[in-house]
Amino acid sequence: MPIDLSITDCGRAIREPLLAAGITIENPQGFEQLLARCKGSLYFVQLLGSSALSAASQNDGIADFTRTRTIDLTFERRVNARYHETWSDLEKKGLSACARQMGALWRKSKSTGRTVKQDHIYEVIESGLQHAPRRTERREASQHIEDAEATFEHLGLLWSMTGHMNGPWDLGLPPFFEFVEEQFQDNQNIRHYRLLPALEQDMQRLFQEIGLPAES
Repeated sequence: MPIDLSITDCGRAIREPLLAAGITIENPQGFEQLLARCKGSLYFVQLLGSSALSAASQNDGIADFTRTRTIDLTFERRVNARYHETWSDLEKKGLSACARQMGALWRKSKSTGRTVKQDHIYEVIESGLQHAPRRTERREASQHIEDAEATFEHLGLLWSMTGHMNGPWDLGLPPFFEFVEEQFQDNQNIRHYRLLPALEQDMQRLFQEIGLPAES
């Protein structure tokens, strides 16, 4: 199953079912802008499609993609709800720093064309467990790495492209990890922001060990 869809594929996945259902698409430019906000995520493509279908059912079969209208606002609300629900779940389990490290690994791997292996997953999860925000209970990382990995899989945030436990691995919802990075970069989120130096140091060490260029 592809994770990063092109805008063309995203558009086709939404447009064709709507047209087949006799729904008229209004404001194609707004439609394209919303497609870009899906960021290639199949999950968000499904959210946008369902938002459009719901809006059209109440608007004489017209899906109006004008910004700040029903489809736009419904889609944004559903995206934010998914982000915050998932973030809250990870926070309760003490895994938010693991998510931050996972996102950093994928951004680097994607930019260099490298695949993510099982050992890389273990390394970033261990780092996140060791540097969990203070409010959460700090656990002995070596005893909980596999449980943490299972949680990310259960939440649809991590999956193996081959179906094998050794991977290679990919993210199930890449845009969510951008949201996570924003939480750690926000200096108003003191518990998370203060962890950045230690988290970044761990990632620099991992990049060096696996032969990826360090951050500039």
